[in-house]
Amino acid sequence: MTTTADDVWRLLAELAQAQKETERGFQETERILKEQSQETERGFQETERILKEQSQKTARQIKQVNQQIGKLGNRLGEFVEWNLWNGKYVPPQ
Repeated sequence: MTTTADDVWRLLAELAQAQKETERGFQETERILKEQSQETERGFQETERILKEQSQKTARQIKQVNQQIGKLGNRLGEFVEWNLWNGKYVPPQ
C-alpha cells in the first residue's frame, strides 16, 4: 500500500482534531478540579467556623463552672468559719 500526500494530510488533520479534543478534555478536567477544590475549601472554612464556635462555647461553660465552684467554696468556707466563731464546731474524735 502506498501512502499519498492526501493520506498524510488526512492523518495530520485527524491528529490535530484529536489534540483539540484532548485539550478540551484537559480544560474540562481542570475546571472540575477547580470547582471541587473550591468546594473543599468552603467545607474546611465552615468546619473551622463551627469548631471555633464550639471552642468558644466550651470555654464559656468552663468559666461558668469554675465560677460556680468558686462560689461553693466561698460558701463552704463561710459556713465553717461561722461555726468556728460561734462555737458550734466539734472536732472529730
